[in-house]
Amino acid sequence: MTLKKIEDLQETHKIVYVHPINYRKYSMINERNSLYGVTIDFRFLEEILTNQYLASSHLLFYCNLFRHAYQNIKIAIAQCYFFAEYMEASTKQIDNSMLDTQLFAKNYDIDHKTDQLNQKSSSELQNQITITQNQGVNNITSNNKQWTFQVTNITVVKNNPLQNKEKYNVSKLETLLTQMASQNDLKDIQSLNQQEYLFFPINQQNNHWISLIICLKEKKIRYFDSYNSHTNQDIIKAAMEILKFIGVTMPSEYTISTHYNKQDNGFDCGIFTLISLLYTYQRLPYNYNQQLVTKYRQSILYNFAIVGSQIQVNQELLEKIIQLSML
Repeated sequence: MTLKKIEDLQETHKIVYVHPINYRKYSMINERNSLYGVTIDFRFLEEILTNQYLASSHLLFYCNLFRHAYQNIKIAIAQCYFFAEYMEASTKQIDNSMLDTQLFAKNYDIDHKTDQLNQKSSSELQNQITITQNQGVNNITSNNKQWTFQVTNITVVKNNPLQNKEKYNVSKLETLLTQMASQNDLKDIQSLNQQEYLFFPINQQNNHWISLIICLKEKKIRYFDSYNSHTNQDIIKAAMEILKFIGVTMPSEYTISTHYNKQDNGFDCGIFTLISLLYTYQRLPYNYNQQLVTKYRQSILYNFAIVGSQIQVNQELLEKIIQLSML
């Protein structure tokens, strides 16, 4: 493919293209390629280029684009809601410092600090905190009479959602896996066992994306989190249940590999998640970093969206877009 710059696609592939710097010229864009299942509009592009948190529609579009480009690699991709329904209570838990960081990302004027309460561990917060010392005295004057109110006790209760809900909605697992098989053009749940990889994007608290990749041939579970270096064991246990359900006889033989490719901000976790999938398709070592993710944010994802909204993107074209976008 003799392309020297991304703009050459206008001639070689007969598409309309505007450079990311001038993306506002696309204010009326409304393109949908049924192959990828998402309409590309101005908001879709703006959220990428203005450092906003990626929505599930972004992940759906790019996951579909990667899957169709690399049809020779057998990866079954779950929908973004899979774990939200399978592990509703657990996926709603998130580290308090993460919430502070995400708030910082969405409100640039807020100082990036956590208060004393957020410095406590989650186990401390889940306990009842009772303050028995006198907290203060308020004096109120009414009708020339002075009333004194004294706070003698404050009780703060932090509810643990898992006390009220089961961690795993096992009753939904068959339906979710059946949908996953169908969405990946597979016959049934057992067909998932014949794939090379199973990919699960996982959203936590509407604030953070992580991903889970089950490598069926390697007998390995890869856990990707760009913010926390530790592994959520509840999610690993959930993966083991999935393995049993699709017919894997010895899930205990699977090893766990945690990948902590650290993000330097509070909004790029979705892109880290997408690259974990793309690198699996490309069979590359998972050595990507914030610098590369920033390049995807600034141009590559935008170019994927503009081109993919108009034509089908095969493996050769996809990799050429990456190459030209890096120039």
